[in-house]
Amino acid sequence: MWGTTHAIHTAAGTRGVVPPAHVGFTTAPRAVRARVARPNAQGYRMSNVQIAREVGAQCTLREQVGLPREILQLSENVSTQRRGISHKMQPLLDRLDSVPDFSVSGSLSTRNPDLQSFGLKDRFNLNSSQEGLDEFESEVEQLVYDLGKLADVEHAAVTVCVTRNTTCSRLHVDNVGLRILCTYRGPGTEWVASPVLNRIMSESVRNGGNSFSDAIKGVVTAVAPIKRAEEGEVVILKGQGFPNSRGRAIVHRSPLVAEIPGGEDKEFVRLLVKIDDGCC
Repeated sequence: MWGTTHAIHTAAGTRGVVPPAHVGFTTAPRAVRARVARPNAQGYRMSNVQIAREVGAQCTLREQVGLPREILQLSENVSTQRRGISHKMQPLLDRLDSVPDFSVSGSLSTRNPDLQSFGLKDRFNLNSSQEGLDEFESEVEQLVYDLGKLADVEHAAVTVCVTRNTTCSRLHVDNVGLRILCTYRGPGTEWVASPVLNRIMSESVRNGGNSFSDAIKGVVTAVAPIKRAEEGEVVILKGQGFPNSRGRAIVHRSPLVAEIPGGEDKEFVRLLVKIDDGCC
């Protein structure tokens, strides 16, 4: 029987670790590459040993964070991980009310993800200050890297969007392998929390929609218990494209604002990241 996995990973004690000889400088996160390239307070750039330690610590951090591997089991179709939201990201989240809706997508390498090509500074209408953007981009790059390790893929399809609409209000399954959804502000993704009802509906739509599957969907929508992700909670969804998962994929939807207490009278702004295990 599938369940929901909650995991908390830390990287305590990783400072000062020198990486193996094959770990290159370009494999470190972008924020670290920028930091070690700057002169220190005495005007000297960091030594090769200092760079190795910085890069090694961050590479080790990436390896240790990871994603719960239970999702790879046949019996599992959804898994969650509560990573939380860094306080350094808060300035960006606080200004979302003044940011127009947007959606930007692209394919990133999972070995060395870099979101700079997405032009998010302009999308968020930021001035010369990054206002939390560096932290947000680092978080997303970490997720891309982690999905690459989990799914053993070299590229990931990434979407970053700010929206005030319910984009996928109907319960459905995805035609992908693994998909990560993380809402950094606003109500999170919802999914059917009953294994039996999820299997019935997933099986009914495995070959596409028809009058029978529409009837099943109506029943499930009316009676199924629904779980909703919290802000900053990473949700890993298994789609029909995952091996042996046709008829087993997780049934989910975007949050229905009208069903959130006070939602009919409040404009919700969501900052959502979607990452799929492929370049398409």
